[in-house]
Amino acid sequence: MRVEKQDEYESFLGSKIPKEVDIHPPNDVNSKGRCKRIKKSKETKEKKAGSKGKGKRTCRKCKQEGDHDERNCPNNVLADISIEQFTLVLLVNTAMYFGF
Repeated sequence: MRVEKQDEYESFLGSKIPKEVDIHPPNDVNSKGRCKRIKKSKETKEKKAGSKGKGKRTCRKCKQEGDHDERNCPNNVLADISIEQFTLVLLVNTAMYFGF
């Protein structure tokens, strides 16, 4: 029965099925882990031009360009007051908002 089935497969494929199959190990073996990403030509040009360091930030409070932003602006009023004064300002603003 086995021979007949193999003969059917061979006639369907049009070639003989080999008795032994030699499987060789692969030549190149990729190890596990992350692959190194291939950089675009644009990125390599930017790297060759050199890094110019951090860019200047424009503060949204004082509209000046410098090394600070809205959170750490030297003109920030709330940065110079204590927690008690801040709580008082917050309570007054809340009372004014709700009409007390």
